[in-house]
Amino acid sequence: MPGFKSDIDVTNTAAWRELALSPLFSSGVTTSSSTPESASSRLVYPDPSLIPRLSLLCLQLIRATCRGADLAELVPFIPLHLRRSLLRYTAIHAPLSQTELDALCEGTTHVDTELIVVGPHNTLRPRSFGKTADVHHDDPSELDHKDNDPNETWDAVPTHDGESLALRSLVILSSPLSAATMLAFPPTITHLALIKITHQIPLRRLPTICPLLVFLDLSFNVWLYASQVVDRGAPVLEEMEWRKLRRLEVVGLRQCPVTPKVLLELNRGRWEDVVIIQ
Repeated sequence: MPGFKSDIDVTNTAAWRELALSPLFSSGVTTSSSTPESASSRLVYPDPSLIPRLSLLCLQLIRATCRGADLAELVPFIPLHLRRSLLRYTAIHAPLSQTELDALCEGTTHVDTELIVVGPHNTLRPRSFGKTADVHHDDPSELDHKDNDPNETWDAVPTHDGESLALRSLVILSSPLSAATMLAFPPTITHLALIKITHQIPLRRLPTICPLLVFLDLSFNVWLYASQVVDRGAPVLEEMEWRKLRRLEVVGLRQCPVTPKVLLELNRGRWEDVVIIQ
């Protein structure tokens, strides 16, 4: 119909979330401590020409029938690598509530080294990592006393098969992200996706906060590509100290400005150029 305007937000659909998360979920991009990445990816992106895997059918049934408290009761009986697959499946097809996400993490800060927070109704807070960011608080009494418990810090991680598990992959999609939360990111993160973040963040601090980054996706952030958004007189991406991210291999910059200066700084002093996803 001529003149008809849809009220549907395409960025709040499974199809768009699949598009947004596909670089991170692609085989070979991320690593899991307990299962090969290719196997985990197939649970999220099954080949349509094949009969669905039994694992995927089980994940679909779990999500369709178990919610809230019911999911919390079921989580202890789900193998760790399948919890991670469930986290990825729901991130696309049926985002978890905060209660359900907490249940899937089962008392830790992540699911088998990965955490995915999908908005707009779900947000990540500094205390999610068990430590307090180095920012000023007007009322110290507002801080949870558990934040200072040494047993609750990001490096006091659980073990699996005798190996320590730390948060390595963090995704925040279509959700607010405060500067305090960003400053609380643990330095163990190697794969980070900040996609369609609703407000500008102090991105220049990122190389110091997460120096081990191998994969970084900053796609679909309006505050990065809006013509009037500047940071100290220069585009945000041009102000990044990319050289500090010595391990960086892949950067997602879909709908973001990739100027000649950004390309130059991204690859300065590297033996191999960084792969840019646009």
